[in-house]
Amino acid sequence: MKKQLTTMLLVLVLALVPSLGMAITEKEWNQECEDKTVGTVTIYSIEKNSEATTTDLPSIVPIGTLSGGTYVKIGSYDYDLKMWHITYFSNGTQASAWVKRGDTTSATKWVYFTDGCCMLLPEALVNDRSALQKYLDRLWPNLTIYGDGSKPVSIDGTVPSGGSTTSGNKKPSGEKKSAKAPKKINTAIITAEEKTVTLSRFVVLTSSIIRDGVTEEIATRELSFGGDVPAEQAIAVIHAPQSGKCTLRERASDEAKAIQKSKAGTVVSVLEYGRKYCKINDNGTVGYVQTSCLKFYGGEVESLGVGTLTYKGKATGKTTINVRGDAKKGSARITEWKTGTEVIVFDLRDGWYEIEHDGVHGYVMDDFLTMKE
Repeated sequence: MKKQLTTMLLVLVLALVPSLGMAITEKEWNQECEDKTVGTVTIYSIEKNSEATTTDLPSIVPIGTLSGGTYVKIGSYDYDLKMWHITYFSNGTQASAWVKRGDTTSATKWVYFTDGCCMLLPEALVNDRSALQKYLDRLWPNLTIYGDGSKPVSIDGTVPSGGSTTSGNKKPSGEKKSAKAPKKINTAIITAEEKTVTLSRFVVLTSSIIRDGVTEEIATRELSFGGDVPAEQAIAVIHAPQSGKCTLRERASDEAKAIQKSKAGTVVSVLEYGRKYCKINDNGTVGYVQTSCLKFYGGEVESLGVGTLTYKGKATGKTTINVRGDAKKGSARITEWKTGTEVIVFDLRDGWYEIEHDGVHGYVMDDFLTMKE
């Protein structure tokens, strides 16, 4: 009996070892969080009254407070109660609660690199230079942080105006101003190899990647982009048939600050999927757009072949064809291409071809396209 008890205890200890090894520390947790509390905030639980009708709101019960600057991970948003569901770190473990809208703020910082790239990362990670360097070495071993990472560097490697290390107000001789904003990093992971690569062209069917300094083509379905997103929703196209653009925001809220206007027809990777909002990467800029503004193309995607834009059957290159955001005459024009342009054709529906070229996904009338045999 004693021998059996010892064996059972040994099995229990061995079963616990993996879970103990995977436990996350508060420091590690903080370095993953992109949001934090604003001042001391009250946290709540939401309790549904079993006697309530479907139209009644649940009870909101205060359960404690979180101090200002507590790092949190934002979850779902209740549009009726105007509250966020958050996860935070407490007493060595993760806990969850609800907070009111406006009780959290962004906890990220831009980090700049010597090649002109920049990346938005959790501030707790950025503030720990050793942890930041390990993170970068693991995912982007060729990146070198510019100075302390807080000041931008121009594309050609010169120090921008105001960034000189010389004394006085006079700029050093020969210093150049940056002609454009630093480019953003747009990466993917080759699923089979678990290798991080840079995207140079991202489209629905076949994308271009830079692997070990060499540009090559790869089926887009062979790439993953981080996050727990089903393959069917990992790739999407900005769909805004009326305005031709949609708002990319800092957070998944109608009240969140706008980052930019994302153009209809742009192919994006989906990092998080939500009923109301999705987190996306639009050519290196990460933010949230309404899910209704996305048309998903994940999983197995096939084309009908290659077509050529034509006018009255001719491809002279002297006529331009309107490309629209939807298969309707009144939808927004997202670009125009000259006749003779070759495009990938995905579908023919109600007299409209769904096409893709040069990273743009859109629609043209069937009168203006000739399929290649």
